[in-house]
Amino acid sequence: MIRYLIFTISLLWAAQSLAIPPDKIVYLKEGEGRFEPGPHGHWLAEPYEPNVLDAKAFDTSEVFLKGKAKGQTLLLLSNKSLGETLFWKVVVGADSGSRKEADTSRIEKTCKCQVDSKPVSCRVLDKKCMQALREWIQSSDVQADELRLVYSAQSLQEVLKSIDRTLAKAGLDGLTISFSGVNLRVEGALNDRAAWRKLMKIIYEGMIGKLLLEDKTNILDESERIKPLR
Repeated sequence: MIRYLIFTISLLWAAQSLAIPPDKIVYLKEGEGRFEPGPHGHWLAEPYEPNVLDAKAFDTSEVFLKGKAKGQTLLLLSNKSLGETLFWKVVVGADSGSRKEADTSRIEKTCKCQVDSKPVSCRVLDKKCMQALREWIQSSDVQADELRLVYSAQSLQEVLKSIDRTLAKAGLDGLTISFSGVNLRVEGALNDRAAWRKLMKIIYEGMIGKLLLEDKTNILDESERIKPLR
């Protein structure tokens, strides 16, 4: 009998969770500055492409975004005291009318997805399904609350192997990753916050559908400070 682990994206918003698709997609014009509703509490906002976007999170549950150049970037939002991490995708040089809607016929066939439901619901049984879902997400503007996945235990093991290989290629092979129930646990030491940001991005890109993350890593050099918004 195949055992399934269920990740209901809309129910995991309040917990530390990350994996494609992003929690939120924001569209900005070049040069535009705007406040967006954000998570409550003291958060850090760090764009992976600072030449494209400036960002700053405020305790008022808002995130100020300023589009600097046409392009797109991931925005990492993290709250160390709560142990929570979120990802937004920010597209600069486009508006919400530019949202990309992808063809769902392949995932409907490969994963037996229910594409007419909201959220789209799929069972992930093998690598073919995972690849089809990944390509569908990458070719469209899908947000986290629009997808619900049911994983087989075998598929989750494939996810672990894939993330582990990517960590090794990135020079982060001193970490241990494992599933503890429905939680992905990450343990080990990292040299600095830049390495931690790299780790978060690898996990985000390596997993499809939301998961609870137990971040047990230790950053050896905590002296690095976030650069202020200019």
